[in-house]
Amino acid sequence: MRSVARMLSEGTISPRSKRELEEVSYARRTVQRRWKGFQNG
Repeated sequence: MRSVARMLSEGTISPRSKRELEEVSYARRTVQRRWKGFQNG
């Protein structure tokens, strides 16, 4: 699979998909942060 960064630079991903990718990465970071807090707690 081609890297997302390359696809973004080539413009093969629509703005909507780009926004969805940002939301997914943000959600993933939030989950990881919560999971770390859960493990520490």
